[in-house]
Amino acid sequence: MNLPRIAVVVSNDPWVAALQRHCADHGGARIVRMVLDPATLAEVDYDVVLATSKWAGLNDDLVERLHRNGRVLIGVFDGSREEERTRLAQLGVDWMLHDHDPVSTFIRAITSIAPLVA
Repeated sequence: MNLPRIAVVVSNDPWVAALQRHCADHGGARIVRMVLDPATLAEVDYDVVLATSKWAGLNDDLVERLHRNGRVLIGVFDGSREEERTRLAQLGVDWMLHDHDPVSTFIRAITSIAPLVA
């Protein structure tokens, strides 16, 4: 079985480290890139991008470029900040997760949305 290939925006949010550990220990997805600069998203083959709503590189142009290139975007927001969720919805991300969701929820979202790339 091919695991979904994901690019994850670098963040000190706990969900990033938890997702990395889970993927290394249990699978479910394969992290192929840790992203600092949005320009690097054009340089690697992946299915899904996971980005925190606070990432400065997350904007309309990036979302449009990802969609144009057949990629999907999962936005992760701080559940105590409704404005972050609203921002993700306005940007048109493909899926939203609360930053305190269990890693199993992240994996389910990734494996649910990754087939859309094909």
